[in-house]
Amino acid sequence: MNTIWFNKFLTSLSPRSYTFISHYKLHNTTALLNRFIVCTVRLSPHHPALRAPLFPTPCVERGSGPGEKGVLSSTRSTFFTRFTIFNYRNSTLCSRSAGRQMKSDRMTPSEPIIDVAVVGGGASGMMAAISAQKVFSAHGKSAAAITVFERNDRVGKKLLATGNGRCNLTNLDCTPSHFHGETTSFLEQILREFTPGKICSLFEELGLSWTAEESKVFPASLHATSVLDTLRLYLDEHTITAATGIRISTVSYDKGLFFLKTGDGSVRRARTVIVATGGKCAPSTGSDGAGYAFLQSFSHELVTPAPSIVQLVTETKFVRPLSGNKIRGSATLFIDGAPVRSENGELLFTDYGLSGPPVLQLSGHVARALRDAPADKKPVITVTLDFCPLFTKKVLVEQLQRRRASFGTRRLEEFFTGFFQRRLACGILKASTAKPLSAPVSELTDEDLASVIRSCKELSIAVTGTQSFAQAQTTAGGIALGGFNTATLESLHRPGLFACGEVLDIDGDCGGYNLHWAWTSGWIAGESAARHVLQEHA
Repeated sequence: MNTIWFNKFLTSLSPRSYTFISHYKLHNTTALLNRFIVCTVRLSPHHPALRAPLFPTPCVERGSGPGEKGVLSSTRSTFFTRFTIFNYRNSTLCSRSAGRQMKSDRMTPSEPIIDVAVVGGGASGMMAAISAQKVFSAHGKSAAAITVFERNDRVGKKLLATGNGRCNLTNLDCTPSHFHGETTSFLEQILREFTPGKICSLFEELGLSWTAEESKVFPASLHATSVLDTLRLYLDEHTITAATGIRISTVSYDKGLFFLKTGDGSVRRARTVIVATGGKCAPSTGSDGAGYAFLQSFSHELVTPAPSIVQLVTETKFVRPLSGNKIRGSATLFIDGAPVRSENGELLFTDYGLSGPPVLQLSGHVARALRDAPADKKPVITVTLDFCPLFTKKVLVEQLQRRRASFGTRRLEEFFTGFFQRRLACGILKASTAKPLSAPVSELTDEDLASVIRSCKELSIAVTGTQSFAQAQTTAGGIALGGFNTATLESLHRPGLFACGEVLDIDGDCGGYNLHWAWTSGWIAGESAARHVLQEHA
């Protein structure tokens, strides 16, 4: 194990300049290396660095020996801007090499200006950083400074939960009808350019293999970690810094630069900023709506966020006794008596209401209807369930009439034996007739049978709300697109400011659409930010 130590610290060379002289020894099995590194650091005489311990942990010189890390390689007063970052909070010199995790530091006059600062290390944020790097590289600017600020201890935490842990990358049936928001007309042009095929090709270039199940596209491994590992590896292999564990508290602008203040009071400067903080769903992963305030401070308008792709809260008389039961069926949403949308699939009953893929698809419409309704006039929302979607009403009538004729001596609770699960059968019968379940089937009148058939095909359940953001998979609402150039996702209020992903007022259906928007908008914002830097600083 290497033993490293410092043994000298010299005083200033001038009133505004201080010198660190470090002497370290490196022990390994083959050699003993003794070297000096002299570094001049320009600081204010009252800078907090001078209150730090006088013997900080060193940053090792590149090429000093096998197994050694770091990038400090010359004696020069500008090493702060080119090579390392001094962390005054914990008195360490931290490498600023590509993709390496970097802890918070306080700004100094010589600290490097970031070319593209991405606030948020989720799907859209990582894609924005990759897109920007590719543009810089294509213009011979591969050393451009790109930093992704992420409040969690690693990037991509939320990505691991998508697609039930399998990461539904995109959907081959990707049309504007699957996306929602106040401004969606621009999506038609964007989706013509950023097709599912283009998204798949992009990930192939990054090294990810994929597969499709019906119209849904997944990584070939069927594990979200493969997607995250692919993205993180690209960040690590290129000049993209992942600044994790850093929460950006405010973003401001002055004299041609953006200033990003962190939770501990340090400030970073950037030429462009991409807000990719996500919405408000799944706050445990870091999405708490902070990005809304950043963009609102630049006069952008907020469409009130609401949870989407989330379970519905309903009246519980029918659903609670069935809690935990699943059945394939269809669900049709009605708002103020008008049908809105119908979905087929596996329905799940819960203590509080309904869940399952069909219900999750309907939830965004419920959330928007409740959000947009006047306070004194709440909409009447119901979900009508069809437990026999494979049977027409006529066929079902014939089936149940035969059952009544064939099994007249059975008890009513046994009427659906072999047809429905027992708990569902009893629930349908209780909702359809006042007769006790111990009564014989032969007592079912034609009127009773008609009521049973209606419950099988058209059971209406009142919806009272949705579950909270904590259970939601995405956010309906966000920053209005009207304040952005929708071709570049650049702010119309402040050039150099961009946004992408869920922080904007675009949400997709369940099935890979939200990730398609994340990749697409992230790519557009990153590419546009890089081009902005190239044009402004040519």
